[in-house]
Amino acid sequence: MGNLYLKSVLRSGLILGGVFSLHFLCSTAHNILFSILTYAAIGFIIVMSYRLPVSFRDNENEGVISFGAAFLYVLLSFFIASFISFVIKVLFFSVVNPDYLLLQQSQVFDTIEAMKISFDEEQYRVLENMFQPVVYASYFFIMNMFFAVIFGLIIATFVKKEKSIFDN
Repeated sequence: MGNLYLKSVLRSGLILGGVFSLHFLCSTAHNILFSILTYAAIGFIIVMSYRLPVSFRDNENEGVISFGAAFLYVLLSFFIASFISFVIKVLFFSVVNPDYLLLQQSQVFDTIEAMKISFDEEQYRVLENMFQPVVYASYFFIMNMFFAVIFGLIIATFVKKEKSIFDN
């Protein structure tokens, strides 16, 4: 399972990474068409997260995959996809639209002031640091991996297929 497994995981991660990045880029545009594409990307991620390990199991692994191998397949695919998406986000926030995070930060500060929540200078500084490109993108990387663990457990339950006792 070694080399074929790794090759398939890398391919799956690349496909999902493209969709993760497309989802992010569509979510930054404030247009109804892109909003619809955002939801379509989420659906595509869910479908492909199931279809890719099933395809590996059926086409490259003789129709058999254990729960652990299926879970690791999803987890590694999401890791690669999340890393690709992380790089795209950092580039977007740093090069393509550096004002995007400043606008987000301004909206958060306006909301805090409107709610009349008292914040000292240290808390404002912490919030400002959260809107740095690498920190902001890291948050989404961590959330993607948290989602991958939960989603991986669910998908692995449906994808696993043990060898029958009647097969040689």
